[in-house]
Amino acid sequence: MKKTFVIAMIVTVALVVLPAIAGDGHDHAENAEYEKKCGADAQACLNWFANAYNDRGWAGVSLEASDAGLRVSEVHYGTPAAKAGVKAGDILVAINGVEYAEENKEKMAAFEKEMVPGNEFTYTIARNGKNKDVTFALAEMPMDVVARMVGMHMLSDHAAVEVASADD
Repeated sequence: MKKTFVIAMIVTVALVVLPAIAGDGHDHAENAEYEKKCGADAQACLNWFANAYNDRGWAGVSLEASDAGLRVSEVHYGTPAAKAGVKAGDILVAINGVEYAEENKEKMAAFEKEMVPGNEFTYTIARNGKNKDVTFALAEMPMDVVARMVGMHMLSDHAAVEVASADD
């Protein structure tokens, strides 16, 4: 119940605040610098985030693409990944024995449905040239993490904010 309320609050705040920072309500088609990166409207995105992350499990890491694969850029304190020994700089090699690779994209997508709090996964990580398996159960995704993702998406893919220079 509390999680649903918080998601509703995030959506409400985004609907009230974003129009104020996203522009002046005019058609920005004439502005060549304005580029909407997301194909959906803001409400559709907010609905998608609310549904997609309502019961989503969380390992507690931030990831970034690298030449070697998915690199752990940050491990959040006290999370399942931190407790299992995952460290920043580790490369995710596989999940439940399925390697992160283009040819396994469908298998990886199938894991999405299983990534709920309490479900256990074995991650294979590469560190210092050696592979290591770590197993842990996913935690509930904190609302501040969801809010940050929603905010970043809305600002980077929906907002058209112009910043005036000192010469203006």
